[in-house]
Amino acid sequence: MKLSIIIPIYNVEPFLRATLDSVVGQTYQDIEVICINDGSTDRSLQILEEYQSRERRMKVVSQQNAGLYATRQVGIRNATGEYILFLDGDDWLDVDACEKIAEKAAATHADIIQYGLQVENSNPNSEETLWFDAWFNVPTDSIDGSDEMLRLCYVERTIPWNIATKAIRTEIAREAIEYQENLRINQLEDFVSCFFLFSLSRKWVRLDARLYHYRYGTGMSTKSKMDISAFERNLQYFKGLQSAQIFASRHHATLMEKDIANRVMPEYMMEDALHFVLHRLDSFADSRAWSGALAEAAGAERTVEALAAQVVNDQQALAGLRASEQRMVAKRAKYQRLFGIMCVVSAVLLAACLLILVVLL
Repeated sequence: MKLSIIIPIYNVEPFLRATLDSVVGQTYQDIEVICINDGSTDRSLQILEEYQSRERRMKVVSQQNAGLYATRQVGIRNATGEYILFLDGDDWLDVDACEKIAEKAAATHADIIQYGLQVENSNPNSEETLWFDAWFNVPTDSIDGSDEMLRLCYVERTIPWNIATKAIRTEIAREAIEYQENLRINQLEDFVSCFFLFSLSRKWVRLDARLYHYRYGTGMSTKSKMDISAFERNLQYFKGLQSAQIFASRHHATLMEKDIANRVMPEYMMEDALHFVLHRLDSFADSRAWSGALAEAAGAERTVEALAAQVVNDQQALAGLRASEQRMVAKRAKYQRLFGIMCVVSAVLLAACLLILVVLL
């Protein structure tokens, strides 16, 4: 069984050798390594050519920068293995990862094999590390049926919609990209891709091993601030949503597929967009810029509804804070009265004690 490892690469020179060493040194030999140089401006391409010159299983494809979403599609079209694995250019795999994946695939014939992830972070007990650990290392053993995969992923959110820790049957991955446009999506690209993959799959299984090593802190998702241009680029995921909705408009689409594409995905994307506005946008004050960009990407009606809902939620939260403050004020006044009474009682007792001492003396 041949496995195809697809590695999109953009300016990861400091980490690339470790990534490539982890794949060419696999204990399982029947693999191909497809590296897509996505317009790197550092020495990533030279490193790729160096490895390709001595590794017959490696193929290097260079292109103008197109982003991760489109670059993965290029890799899928070049894949010849029975299953596809995705590896980011700054991460790495366990040396026996492919061996374990091939064994699981042969035993289960699953369309998607989910394996575990190890967060590589200098602070293993940080809130971010613990979140990633819980999100990617799920306890679910197996899932039958596309609707159940969609429900658990998009409605219950108990299995992750990431691409990097999944081995995917190549024919499924190739069919999925036929429904997707060649877009530049910088945010939630996996969220979009997994909708198609799960809709076309019938069996999902878990491989209980942390085979993927995620180098936390090197990607865009960890940047704390963004400008309005970056925000506008992130909103391109709404174009990916349009592809999902077209897919769900097919006459044989299930009710679950339609609900995910027409309700769940838009709501989550709007939630994500507003999160960036409230927490990571540099210039929150320029409301015309970000609200205009959001209305253009998501639709004016949907944007107005989301902003109105946000205002209601904020008002409810503010009312809750005010009520809590009033309760604290009331408690403070009660305690102040009690303290006053205790002071009076203490003074009386002290005076009584002094009087007794005077009488006795």
